[in-house]
Amino acid sequence: MVVGSNDQGRIYFNGVDIYAFTEARPLMLDADKGKVTLKPGVNVIVFKIINEQNAWQGAMRLTDKSGKPLQNLKVRSSP
Repeated sequence: MVVGSNDQGRIYFNGVDIYAFTEARPLMLDADKGKVTLKPGVNVIVFKIINEQNAWQGAMRLTDKSGKPLQNLKVRSSP
């Protein structure tokens, strides 16, 4: 998983708090990296952004170990 946020960001993956950035910054794509393991079936990702000033932005990509985007994923904005 690679992620960036403007400003603060927090990610919950299947109910577990797995990522937090707590300072102000502009959005930089792929600024932070982390490891997640998808389980078979539905996985729930909640990405929260706290905007301190200017733009409200967040970006996240699910990638394999080499950084390539995962294939054959179905994404929905609500469970």
